[in-house]
Amino acid sequence: MSLKMLNARLSVCHGMLAYDHKPHLVPVTRQLLTLAHQAHASYKAYLKRKKLEEAEAKQKKAEEEAAASARSQAEKELEEEGKKLLSLEDSLKKAKTEQHAKEKLADSLLTEAENKLKKAVQTGDVTDITVAQTLLEKSQLKRAEERETAKATNEIQKRVDKCKSTLFEHITK
Repeated sequence: MSLKMLNARLSVCHGMLAYDHKPHLVPVTRQLLTLAHQAHASYKAYLKRKKLEEAEAKQKKAEEEAAASARSQAEKELEEEGKKLLSLEDSLKKAKTEQHAKEKLADSLLTEAENKLKKAVQTGDVTDITVAQTLLEKSQLKRAEERETAKATNEIQKRVDKCKSTLFEHITK
């Protein structure tokens, strides 16, 4: 039993002392009926308040659960963005390595072709001049490949930068 119920029972028992614990001797007056009506109205208001408090507690709990769910969802998204960023950074590193290797190859082919062409021109050997021209053409093709790789690397760099900015936006929220 609640404290209010116990207090009410004690009040009733104390009031019955005046009538020798015989409830049929209690006079039913207008004042008694008014007090009973007021007690009933007070009890109804109490029940209504209690119901509202319980509803508010449920709503607060639901909001807290929704907030926790949103936080966990945001953390998962953040984790996935981080994994995506790491993957992009790895591919960027590989692309830069490949670009650097192609750049070195194109440079070495170009210098070799220029040296061979100079020697062939000095000696006047037509076959060496043709070989040197072919090497120059190949070095130009390698240079074009290197430029394409540089474009791809730049695209990956842009995606990495975009992913980083998205990740920073999620962190600052």
